[in-house]
Amino acid sequence: MEGEVVFQVGEQRVHLHAGDSVLAPRRVPHTFSSVGTTPSRMIIAFCPAGKMEQYFRDADFMARYEMERVGPSPFWKA
Repeated sequence: MEGEVVFQVGEQRVHLHAGDSVLAPRRVPHTFSSVGTTPSRMIIAFCPAGKMEQYFRDADFMARYEMERVGPSPFWKA
């Protein structure tokens, strides 16, 4: 992880810096946003990956993989 990212995992909000990590359990709503002055980079791992590889390949992936948007993101600015 590089830069600064804030993750919202369920009701918990976590501010991450370089080298930090967070766990977002399966079926818990989550989102994230870069909040630093420079671009952020991170590695996202799925363990076990299950359906995630195909999720990223499909155009109509949300319903097919039992995921739904519950937004708007708490990080969106009006």
